[in-house]
Amino acid sequence: MTVAVTDIAYVGLLLVSVVAGKFVHCIKEVRHRRVYCTALGAFLVLIVSGRHAVHPCVVSVVNAFIVTTFSMKYRAKASFVFCFGYLVFFKYLKLWSANPPPGITNLVQMMLTLRMAGLAMEQQIIHEQHQEKDTDKQAYEEGDMKPGFWDVIDYAFCYIGVLVGPYYRYRTYRDFLNAPYLDTVDRKGMCLNRVKMVPIYALLWLLFVQFFPPDYFGTEDFYERGLLYKLLYLTPMFIIFRLRIYIGFVLGECVCIMAGLGIYPTESKALPGVGPTDIDALLNVWEGKNGDWEKQEFDYETVHNIDEAQAELSSTMRMGIRSWNRTVQYWLAVYFYKRLPLPKPLRAMLTMTLSAIWHGLEPGYFLCLVTSTAYIVGEEQVEAAVERQRSLVGRLGGRLLLWFCKMQSFTYMLAAFLLLDAGRTWQYYRSVYFLGHAYVAVLLLWRFIAPLHRMPSAKLKQ
Repeated sequence: MTVAVTDIAYVGLLLVSVVAGKFVHCIKEVRHRRVYCTALGAFLVLIVSGRHAVHPCVVSVVNAFIVTTFSMKYRAKASFVFCFGYLVFFKYLKLWSANPPPGITNLVQMMLTLRMAGLAMEQQIIHEQHQEKDTDKQAYEEGDMKPGFWDVIDYAFCYIGVLVGPYYRYRTYRDFLNAPYLDTVDRKGMCLNRVKMVPIYALLWLLFVQFFPPDYFGTEDFYERGLLYKLLYLTPMFIIFRLRIYIGFVLGECVCIMAGLGIYPTESKALPGVGPTDIDALLNVWEGKNGDWEKQEFDYETVHNIDEAQAELSSTMRMGIRSWNRTVQYWLAVYFYKRLPLPKPLRAMLTMTLSAIWHGLEPGYFLCLVTSTAYIVGEEQVEAAVERQRSLVGRLGGRLLLWFCKMQSFTYMLAAFLLLDAGRTWQYYRSVYFLGHAYVAVLLLWRFIAPLHRMPSAKLKQ
């Protein structure tokens, strides 16, 4: 199997974006820096999309109109409905159009949807939290958070994250343009430290696609194999899938790091997607109250989108999923899940549905996410049973078993994510006797019949 030209081009454009970050802060004038980032982003979108670049343009222009003209009462709702409504239309074109948009344009549209809908929601939350008493924290939160029409366009087409993410707030974009300390941060060193595993990921990916061709999965010859083969062949498929994601997400983080977007003082306690949580500590560094900037510690946690070690080694699916696409999970949690005035189970189901729609309209996305949600509900009982073991050997053995079951279940659910089509997905699961679904059903049965021993709340919040 040969590597697709689009994969090579995609990685090449990400590397170009990384290098482009070196020159961002050579431009001292903020206004010129914005133009540089916007022009490069628009150029990248045009390269990967061609005439289909009209879709990102429509979403950004209409949303700029909504943000600058609608009252705060209707702004967030109108932006959300339009952005996700247009995304559904775009996904429909991707499925049924005679000349569908390229796959990379799909990624551009997905990230743009979050940026634009997130901007209006970010403004809504700031408006709700406004207090009459002025404070430095409030001044920081609200400063420059009423963007004009062209400010929204600049945010939409900023080259940082336009191809693969991560998602970042308008506040983070604003800080990137104005933070006075970024010239003193060793961005190159941080980037090299982050990117050092990418060559290994790429080499492993090339080896696995050579010996385990993904195109073979789901063919007639594949279904003539035995049950064990059909189950185990998904293991290298999952490895290929993870390596591909790791390469893209890490390079996406490196684009941010080299440009300086999402780099904050470590003492400001930044979180993925959120940004700084200790605003007083941030402002102390920003204003030079803590001494020279060269002596301060900085990190890129705001744009740290994937934790590969936790994804691989965590013993539960809940923690494994939380280590993936963390900035998007922040968006779903804060801008959708927490704002629904509904019971938690219904909120979780609707959030899962929105996530599936964001990925695509194919049934495989829904089936994969529904099954994984059910697994997470069921595994809580197993995890609690493991943690109740008194002996260290018992707990370690239980965690190892949990890890094995998590990885095999992830692998099994990946089939729906890869095949997507309802008929092909049904064919595969029927050929392996729905063993993975049966296991999830057993977990759920145990979860709801046996006495519930919940994990300590501190453990669940990790």
